[in-house]
Amino acid sequence: MQNNLQTVAPKVLIGITVTTNFAKESSPLTSEITKLVGAYIGEKKADIIPNRKNSNVSICAYFNYTNKYLGDYSYFIGEEVNENAVPPQGMIRLEIPAGNYYKVTTEPGIIPFVLMNAWHKIWQLFESSDNGKRLYHVDFEVYDERAKDANKAVIDIFVGVK
Repeated sequence: MQNNLQTVAPKVLIGITVTTNFAKESSPLTSEITKLVGAYIGEKKADIIPNRKNSNVSICAYFNYTNKYLGDYSYFIGEEVNENAVPPQGMIRLEIPAGNYYKVTTEPGIIPFVLMNAWHKIWQLFESSDNGKRLYHVDFEVYDERAKDANKAVIDIFVGVK
């Protein structure tokens, strides 16, 4: 797993969202994220997103944290769009603010295991103040060409820091 601090420009996204929490996501039977991602892919939601900047590059974001990663939070899946794009009915617009983000690039692995392992390592990284302080504002994952094979996926994770 590679990681480094980066400054990220603001991004405007359109997609779908759900509210969930750590307890629900700990089991495949109660995972709201699994259901949402399944609907996004199965219903080809990306195809109705207007003004996409990087077609077929999905971005998943975590926001509206209530108790760091342990409480409720919102999960989003969609794509980056031009600034003036208007979400179709049933979708929302989400803005990722410019700022400093700790970028973590996973080793190739099977989704969802590669993600679970990466997030556990991220939580451990921020137990020490040496890596900065997490903002718990908006964190996001980028699924590009490297993530097309779900058995050998490489994903970039961006964690907002002070």
